Amino acid sequence: MLIDERLKKLGINSPEDAAFYFPTEYKDYRVVIQNFDPYLIPVGQEAVFEGSIKGEPATSFVKGKPKTMATITDGWNDLTLSMFGDCRAQIEEWQSASIVRIVATANRVKGKVYLNNAKPIPGDCVGAIGVSYPGKAKVVKSSTLSRLIPPLLEEGIPKAAIHLENLVVDTLGQGAVNKVLKGATTESLLWEVHQPKDEYSLEQASSVLDRLNTLYAAHTIINKSKTSKVEKGLIVQSRAVGALARNLPFELTEEQKKCVRTALNVMQSGRRFRGLLIGDVGSGKTATFLLIAATVLSDKGRVAILLPNAVIAEQVYNEFNESFGRFFSSLLVTNNTPVGEEASYQLLIGTTALNFRECGDFALVICDEQQKLSIEQREQLTKGIAHTLEVSATPIPRSMALATHGAVETLIIKSGHVKKQIVTHIARKQDARAMFLELKKRLAEGGKALIVCPKRLSESGDIGGLHAAEDVAEKVRKALPGVGIRVAHSGLSSEENEQAIADVKEGRASVLVSTSLVEVGLTIRGLNFCMVYGAERFGLQTLHQIRGRLGRHGESSVFYLYLPNNKVGEQTLERLNILVEHLDGFEVSRRDLLLRGAGDINSDTGKQHGMTDGLIRNRMLDIERVGAAVDYLKNIYKKQAVSEAA
Repeated sequence: MLIDERLKKLGINSPEDAAFYFPTEYKDYRVVIQNFDPYLIPVGQEAVFEGSIKGEPATSFVKGKPKTMATITDGWNDLTLSMFGDCRAQIEEWQSASIVRIVATANRVKGKVYLNNAKPIPGDCVGAIGVSYPGKAKVVKSSTLSRLIPPLLEEGIPKAAIHLENLVVDTLGQGAVNKVLKGATTESLLWEVHQPKDEYSLEQASSVLDRLNTLYAAHTIINKSKTSKVEKGLIVQSRAVGALARNLPFELTEEQKKCVRTALNVMQSGRRFRGLLIGDVGSGKTATFLLIAATVLSDKGRVAILLPNAVIAEQVYNEFNESFGRFFSSLLVTNNTPVGEEASYQLLIGTTALNFRECGDFALVICDEQQKLSIEQREQLTKGIAHTLEVSATPIPRSMALATHGAVETLIIKSGHVKKQIVTHIARKQDARAMFLELKKRLAEGGKALIVCPKRLSESGDIGGLHAAEDVAEKVRKALPGVGIRVAHSGLSSEENEQAIADVKEGRASVLVSTSLVEVGLTIRGLNFCMVYGAERFGLQTLHQIRGRLGRHGESSVFYLYLPNNKVGEQTLERLNILVEHLDGFEVSRRDLLLRGAGDINSDTGKQHGMTDGLIRNRMLDIERVGAAVDYLKNIYKKQAVSEAA
């Protein structure tokens, strides 16, 4: 069967793939309202209405967007419906039909019922539970998927059912699968998810499939843990580590030393090391991984250090050379570095430009700020054989999930060289004056401030375009005459951004207004005030990294998550409140993991958080259930091993 190119961009390359691409939204179209008596119509919930269009529609413009009002009648009672956007073709189609069916949300005002946000409903959805598949921006709409996927299911579901059952039986054993299925078949479960008969059957089918998915994810984690213990890696002798450590500008803490020992002990054993180094901003992660790198280099192994941008790459390159440059050859590799003899250097430090060079083989690949890089970018340099160390203050949920359940070695630095004193607040529009007074107070006391703006504007936001930072900077200049203000964003050259940051660092200015490009690699002495404008637009990891710019030298600091748009949902507030409650990056990541899901822990590529792409697409993995499943399966496997030994 020919597969639409738009589906292929979602990873749907066969009817079987379509069967595993689950709907994420269901709407009950079984009840059709044909009697428009105002007192019989359910208010505040979406419903299906059947009637005919009466008279001519009227179109007006609200904030520059067309809004069409029309009348639908049951023959006795009339209701006014509203639609946004260019609806002319749809209205003409309805006017020519004797009967139309729409889905809309009823709202009652002074006894009169209005149907808001009316939309057409496909004829085959009336009287059934409708499904909605998640689309992808600039690739394919959800409404298009609802048309493209169903024709593939007749062929795809039987094949997917066989594949699913074989996979889970091979993984878990027939007995465990039978317990989960409870008499159902995998084919009937898949049909129920795509074309549900009723809410109860849908709930039951979803529950069973989610359990299978969770058990399979747990099995994968256990396997990854086993694999990491038998994979071979270059044996690294660590005899020089003590002598090398004396070249660092400060003595490592006991936590840092423990991290170095753990990594080197695994490498010395001949086992391939897969590690995750977690430490908050300013905790000394860089010195820790540079010492590990230098030790590998001292044993004739080559090392690559991958970083998210040129500024950080240069910073790490300079730090390495200050401590170890006289012992080892190193090269900084960015897009501006001429292609040359990369393979002849012992150490390469650079951006993803490393992925496009002939760099040779490495004994160790280190990926700093791993949350900023894709799995593919991180894995490409290892070639499946190098020791790997991922480094982050806020690791992506996928890495946290693997670390939590022992599939990777976890190295943790909890205490930094400087104790941070940062208070985090969520501020609304009504708090703007108090926030501004706090800014003035801190500047008057000699402090410095950072204001971070979103790069883009939502449809209803109140900052404009890609140059939002410029707009906010202008407002701050007017409000704080005489105060030095500098701007940094991606629309400026790297030289202009570097100069703006240098001006604030060196005291020629006191306020830096920027986009999130400052989230990593920025250290300004005296920076004790930060406000993120439109904080709901940023991820927790980015916000925590921005917060990490504060108090780098022990300054008492304040961090504002400013929400000028008061229409922020409860889930967003719950997410932001994690930062209010927790200063520790490890805990922020753990809570983020619980909130967002683990991502695709079943493979080494793909999505890194949210909906898992393991056995089943578009299903959230509950990491606490995965943890329970890991314990459950380990117990089963242990009993099986004892039984086989007997």
